[in-house]
Amino acid sequence: MQAIICLLLLLTLQIAEILTQTDQEQMEELKQQEEKLWGQIEKETDQKQKDVLNTELNDVQGKLNNIYGQMKKSK
Repeated sequence: MQAIICLLLLLTLQIAEILTQTDQEQMEELKQQEEKLWGQIEKETDQKQKDVLNTELNDVQGKLNNIYGQMKKSK
């Protein structure tokens, strides 16, 4: 019985580690997207296109905030 409990605990720890790695990878991708969008916004002269880029930027930042929140809750 104790062996089963130990195996379940190890499995839980491995799953948590995988989820953390996935979150970190996703955060890196989103941060890169955020930087790219900021660069595009700074270069853009058309206001309508700037608005579209700002909307995309807000979406990316919202996703980043969600991941940060999930990581805080899991700690």
